[in-house]
Amino acid sequence: MRRSLHTHAQREVIPAREVIPAYVLYGDDAAAMPGGYYIEPLRDRSERYNWEIALHRHFDLPQIFILSSGHVTATVDGFTIAGKAPLVLTIPAGAPHAMRYVPNSDGYVLTLNGLSHPALDMAAAAPLIDQLFLRPLKVDFGQDLHTMNRLLGLIGQLLEEHARHDTTDGFLGATLIAAVLAMLVRARDLKATTLSEDHKLQARFRTFESLVGRHFAEHKSVASYAHDLKLSESQLDRICRASVGRTAFQVIQSRLVLEARRLLHYTAQPISKIAEDLGFADQAYFSRFIRKHTGSPPRVLRCSHPASNASSIKRAREISTSL
Repeated sequence: MRRSLHTHAQREVIPAREVIPAYVLYGDDAAAMPGGYYIEPLRDRSERYNWEIALHRHFDLPQIFILSSGHVTATVDGFTIAGKAPLVLTIPAGAPHAMRYVPNSDGYVLTLNGLSHPALDMAAAAPLIDQLFLRPLKVDFGQDLHTMNRLLGLIGQLLEEHARHDTTDGFLGATLIAAVLAMLVRARDLKATTLSEDHKLQARFRTFESLVGRHFAEHKSVASYAHDLKLSESQLDRICRASVGRTAFQVIQSRLVLEARRLLHYTAQPISKIAEDLGFADQAYFSRFIRKHTGSPPRVLRCSHPASNASSIKRAREISTSL
């Protein structure tokens, strides 16, 4: 049984910082999502905020940004992804992010109501589709305007269906979203119909990584995950080592560290509450865990992050995940 964290807890002094807000849609925490999704022209919200969307996050709401013209600089989990149209950016659920567009940029923003969206079931023929939401991705279409135009055609139909709100909206919307996701997978040359053995191994790893993303706070064992995937522990370890050079246990621990960093950096929650939310029996155990994996205790890690000093938010590493 988990011990009370407050019996002998010392009152924390929280560093002065602006807590990263969480919205359903940016600036709107009560937006409706008929059909389990929301789509809007990019300029509708971006122009309203002078083409700069401040740092925020969406719990359980992965997003797809389709840029048909202009340029975007996105900051996601402290990293910077920049590029010019035509491109697509995917943002994982819960990832803190900010967007800055060149004025008059154009495109669409698609928000899904969690990774349980029916479109993902409809796209089950593409087992690598989870890759679109496990980490920030940039799919750069470059000179492939034909594919981008096909994608924009699907998005246009989806926008129309979203506005109808009739009894078929859920089915048609999910069908169109599934087609959009499948096209993005194809754009990254990850076709499930022609998977090599290496790609099959990668697909299994992504499935494991997706499970970890949903259950990391439960502190499930490697054996439990292996059972869920109908694998032995040694098979799961082999898949993880071949995919990312780490054991299954290390993958689980890394995901827990990532969420701890997010909560320490972007919220003002007491460390004791963060430890509890992440499934630790007490704050001392959590502190030892964080020190072991980061080299610093939670308080130092929290205070040293750029979010504690707005003038120093220049920590950015250009990444491109397009293939």
